[in-house]
Amino acid sequence: MKFLVVYMFLGAFLPYFNPGCEALKYQGFAKDDESGSKFVDVKNHVRSRRSINGSEASCTNGNCTEQVQINHRYYVSKVISDGQRYWRDIEGHPNSTTHPSLSNQFLGRQKLRLGFKFPYYGHYLDSVVLTTGGFLYMDVHDTSLITDVQYLAPLMAYFNPSLSVNSTVLTLDDGEQLTVQWRNILLHNKTNVGPFNFQCTLHKNGTIWFAYKQVPVSVDSLPDLKYHPVRVGISDAFVILRRDPVRPIVYRVFFTYSQINITKKSVINGSAVVFHPLPS
Repeated sequence: MKFLVVYMFLGAFLPYFNPGCEALKYQGFAKDDESGSKFVDVKNHVRSRRSINGSEASCTNGNCTEQVQINHRYYVSKVISDGQRYWRDIEGHPNSTTHPSLSNQFLGRQKLRLGFKFPYYGHYLDSVVLTTGGFLYMDVHDTSLITDVQYLAPLMAYFNPSLSVNSTVLTLDDGEQLTVQWRNILLHNKTNVGPFNFQCTLHKNGTIWFAYKQVPVSVDSLPDLKYHPVRVGISDAFVILRRDPVRPIVYRVFFTYSQINITKKSVINGSAVVFHPLPS
């Protein structure tokens, strides 16, 4: 009987001690539809992924190519080693907003209404989803696949703002551009590394900036976890619903048709990445 109790206790709490466990997913997702059917999400790729070649854009000890520009189908991406001009000073700005629900949370997300219509892959968004993991989710579907499908990731990693009182997620929206800053955040699975300080800025014309002020370790050395990869880049997908004819299940198939990956070695102190949308 004692062994049974111990087994049940460990079964209930063991996932929380395993940083790669499926139980540690972003909060608030996987809702059922109005008919009571359960959503089952599936991901698929319909196009090859496009990456900036690591040998062209890699930076070591601050020495790298000044600018590396790559033409993709939907965007032109440019890696800039000396990119301080893309950093927006929003700390202490009278109109900036600190988000306590994210600054004090792990695996948290929060919907943010935009002050303008933002064109992302040709469709206009009036809101985005902020996350504690260093990225934005760019769609309306509540899904556990937010790290794999429609994301905008200056540095997607296993961050945990709740580890430090100095960690904050803050935003500034002036009606023409939105800047999101992850400030002094630490990695959940490598607390001795950090802090990190970086931003993304979304412009009304569709241009995207990634800017990096403090990157204490090579991003290429950060481990991918099974349920939380390390990514730098943008992605989009379309969704097809398929209802099970027998069971109360709705399959949502996310087809990723574009995924632009920026080489992790190019993410260093003072660097930036710029995405210019191509005419659709």
